[in-house]
Amino acid sequence: MDALSEVLKTVKLDGAVFYNAEFSAPWCFCSPPSNVLAPYLSAGSKHVIIFHLLTDGHGYAEVEGNSRPLPLSAGDLVILPHGDPHALRNGPYIKPTDHAE
Repeated sequence: MDALSEVLKTVKLDGAVFYNAEFSAPWCFCSPPSNVLAPYLSAGSKHVIIFHLLTDGHGYAEVEGNSRPLPLSAGDLVILPHGDPHALRNGPYIKPTDHAE
């Protein structure tokens, strides 16, 4: 059995929250560590796994502590299992919208 199947057998999820957003160029937003967001999303939650799916266009994901942006195109999925602070953008750097606010 592969590692992912083993993990999925043991992980117990107790809820989910999905946001759907549409952006027009230029766009950029940053997200704080997931432990900052967890109490607002689900009472008693200590950990949130963040993911982003880019359905159209292109962009870049930047995880705090990693200086190299990851290029993204339509259909790409970014998963942050440890809830690292990060930014997503579609082009040259602009001041991000702070998701924490």
